[in-house]
Parts: sequence; C-alpha cells; structure tokens
Amino acid sequence: MEIYGGIQEAAEALGWTARSIKFDPADLSTLNAGLLQALTTGADYVVDSGFPESQLSTSTVAKFKAAGVPIIVVGTTPVPETDTLLGDYSDQNHYVLAGKQLADWFVTDADGQGTALVVNLTTYPSLTLFTDSFSAEVAKICPSCRTDTIKSTIGDALKGTLTAQVIAKLRADRSIKYAVFDNSGEIAGLDAQLKTAGRTDVKVIGHGIDPVTLKSLESGQAKAFIAYNFRYSGWAATDIAARKSVGDPVANPKSVQPSQLITSATANQLPANAIFREPADGLQQFKKLWLDSGS
Repeated sequence: MEIYGGIQEAAEALGWTARSIKFDPADLSTLNAGLLQALTTGADYVVDSGFPESQLSTSTVAKFKAAGVPIIVVGTTPVPETDTLLGDYSDQNHYVLAGKQLADWFVTDADGQGTALVVNLTTYPSLTLFTDSFSAEVAKICPSCRTDTIKSTIGDALKGTLTAQVIAKLRADRSIKYAVFDNSGEIAGLDAQLKTAGRTDVKVIGHGIDPVTLKSLESGQAKAFIAYNFRYSGWAATDIAARKSVGDPVANPKSVQPSQLITSATANQLPANAIFREPADGLQQFKKLWLDSGS
C-alpha cells in the first residue's frame, strides 16, 4: 500500500491519474491477468512491484509491446531496460547494501563468532539479493562466523508454516543465536513461539519494519532491522514514467533507496505505525525534478 501511496502522490503532482489492480502473489497467473486488465483500461504506464521479467508471460509482454505501453518493474531484480520493460536500480542496490549493513551489525554484535539462521522468501528475487548479500558479507569479514539458510516461498508464509520451520531449526541447533529475516512480515507470532520453545536467547534481526517488528524491537526480542521507505518506490516508478514521457534517460545504475538501521535502542525514532518516510522532503525533491509549480 505504501508503494501505491507513493504512486498516487506522484501522479497527483504530475496531473496524472493512478489506479490499482489487486492480484494473488501466490498465483502468478493472476499477476499476468492483472497486467492485461490494466492494459484494457487505457493506461499509459503500468507498474509491476516485486516480480521480475522472468515471471511475466511472453504473451503479456508482447501485448504491451504492440500497444506501446511500458511496464515499469520496481522492487525486484534484474533491472530491465527495453522499450517495453523499464526498471529502477534503487531497489536492487538497496537490498545488496542492506544485506551488508546488517551483516556488519551481526558480526560486531556477535564479537566475531556468531551463528545466524537466514530466512529467505525466494518468491521475491530482491529478498534473495538481501540474504545472499548478508551471507557473503559474513563469510568475507568473519571466518569464525557461520550462516545457515532456510529457503521458503510466499505460500509457506501465507500458510503459517514458515515460522514453524524456523522454530524447528532453532530447537534442533541451540548454537544458533541469531535469526535473520528478509521481510518483517515473516516474524508475526515469532516472539511468543520463541518463548514457548525456550529460545528467547535468539536475537531476531532483518529487513523491513512493520508494527509487529517495532513492538518486538521495543521489547528487546528483535535487535536490529533495516527500515525502508516503500513510498519512495512509488515516487521512483512514477519518475521513470515521467522521464519516459519526455524522452529522458530513465535508469540510474547508481541510485539507491533511502533506509536506516533501527535497533532496539533507537526504535523510538519510528511512529507507532512503523512507517519510515525519510528523507522527509523526498517527494518535494522529485517535484522539483518534474518542475512542479507547487514544489
């Protein structure tokens, strides 16, 4: 919803109209059906958030190409650069950087000898970027540290079986003192289950912050999470459309999403809804690029 909120704000600034179409992330056929539905509405640009080119059907892309309507792909990897498929590097670069940042925190907190269980939701390639970056950085800077990975899907998360997998692993291997999650939505109910399993000694860290994660940070069970400005993705997606509309280059390979490492000691910097909106003048900066008279 935050990404779409950003698209709405940006579209309003440009004098454009934004609409949303829902689909089931566990059923990719609904993604392609949703894209085709968007095409029938007469849209000039369509944004796909989280799913790469490989998960779009050939026939869907062909129909967009024939209609001359670009699909703007954000929040995923790899970044496409064709006339029909456009992408934003800021998300891809963010996930790599965030993985390294959290790995550095982990190695420091563990005094160079910790073991971390890494949970990867493979449905979303960007999340795999994060976990791969985390594990690679740990291996690079901490020879005495170890990572172990659980690979799961959106189906596991929606069915509630993912948390059970994590708890089972933590029961079986008590040397694991850290659990790393690539998406804050994966830790719902985790604090209570750690208590039941007798594993409150496990430090929960990861990427993305929602109200559940914020409460866990405030209680001290969660220790460090990367806060991420999802609304920026909406602004960036609309910026790509705006640039395309006037013939400007649309992709900057060096761009990166705004983010911040939040710990249990700094959790009070976030509002109760846990929404991270820095930089505070982000939308205003985009409006200046678009020559918006109200910026």
